[in-house]
Amino acid sequence: MYSGSPGDFNLEFMQQIEDGGVVEWVGTCTELNGAHAADGYARLSGLGGVVVTHGVGALSAIKGVAGAHSEHVPVVRVAGALPAVALERNLLHHTFADGGRGEFLRAYAQVTAATASISPQNAAMEIDRLITTAWRMKRPVYLELPSDVAYLEVEVCWLFQWMPPGYRHHGVLRLEPAILAYMAQREVETSLHAARRRFSAARADFREAGLEPDAIEKALGVYSEDGARLAQLERQVNLLADALIRGVRWRPPSRQPRMTAPGAAAAWDRASLVRAPGESF
Repeated sequence: MYSGSPGDFNLEFMQQIEDGGVVEWVGTCTELNGAHAADGYARLSGLGGVVVTHGVGALSAIKGVAGAHSEHVPVVRVAGALPAVALERNLLHHTFADGGRGEFLRAYAQVTAATASISPQNAAMEIDRLITTAWRMKRPVYLELPSDVAYLEVEVCWLFQWMPPGYRHHGVLRLEPAILAYMAQREVETSLHAARRRFSAARADFREAGLEPDAIEKALGVYSEDGARLAQLERQVNLLADALIRGVRWRPPSRQPRMTAPGAAAAWDRASLVRAPGESF
């Protein structure tokens, strides 16, 4: 559950919460009320969250966050922050009007276990770090989320799905998605090559093992489906790697067979996976 109040710099994130339907949003009259609501929810469920806007919202909620800090209550405090493009142009709003930056991060550093300003480069690592810190230390954390970063999708999490679990512990792969994409290409390529080799030898191996013909066909169907999945995954990872490493944008083919009959699209997709006679992927 997330509580808090809407503001000009957190509307994008709040809309995502609403659209996602996974996390419940509870609006409050003021940011301070939201901080106390998140505190109470965390005491009951183990972890709470509060969303406010930059500057005025952050200062309004800080008293409630300080209370959570003093009583060891884990609350994730998300502040919609100035868009990154505005910071680059020095167009500042909801600040102390002195040209300074980072005042609210420094203020919250006194009453939280960890703080961070999120960017496309550090999002995958810092968001995980803050939530983990709040959970382990039973203290609030403070996360600034620029309004023009909130809607971005992080490719890193998807790529990690196809890597050995131990790779998640290497921070450099979260900071350098291009390296991760290259390594994911090699992992998927190796898996697909092994699947093709396994499929080509499977029939003879199953016969030697004494399996019935009907069982052999069913087993080959399993191998074929898994191989098709890996072939499709290889195309997806290659497209993402081209974008991250070489800046290539995907464009749909200019001409494709016209699909009219039911299942024709699936048949075309299967046909595109055929690599050699006797192989189905």
